[in-house]
Amino acid sequence: MPSGPCLTRAAGADDIPRLAELHREHLVYHQQFDPRYHARALSSLEHDYRQHLLDPGARVHVAVVGGEVVAFSLSRLYAGEPQPQPGWFGRLRRRPASVEAPSYGVIVDFFVAESHRRTGVGTLLLRAALDWLIAGGAREAQLGVAAGNHAGLGFWEAMGFGVYRVQMRRELKSP
Repeated sequence: MPSGPCLTRAAGADDIPRLAELHREHLVYHQQFDPRYHARALSSLEHDYRQHLLDPGARVHVAVVGGEVVAFSLSRLYAGEPQPQPGWFGRLRRRPASVEAPSYGVIVDFFVAESHRRTGVGTLLLRAALDWLIAGGAREAQLGVAAGNHAGLGFWEAMGFGVYRVQMRRELKSP
């Protein structure tokens, strides 16, 4: 439960250790939907966040309650027409927003600590991410959700997102 008001802001270098911890929780949480998710070393996640914070086409937002970072989002701007696949798929064919005026954004990662879910933190964090995408010129926002993540699907649908593509996969094994 929140212990005070929730504030959202752009993440800074001082937030990197907490972002790495939350991202690790995010990965562990998603293992229940896909066993290929696994907790990564905090140092690796910290490295990733240092890079995200330097990227002008990306923005990390945090939600802070009682002085503690309890949620994060990572958003990216892209130029060209929106692609009908998740943000991580087909990156080589996309042009980063720095190449030309952005036209769409992808919410790459979004996570609220379990103790702060269903308290309004996610809604406030999403508003900050969407405001940044709009200010950057995005006309559309995309994201991906694991099919088995019913709580996540419910949240995103309540926030106005709808299914536009179903992506399926199958493991292949050598004969």
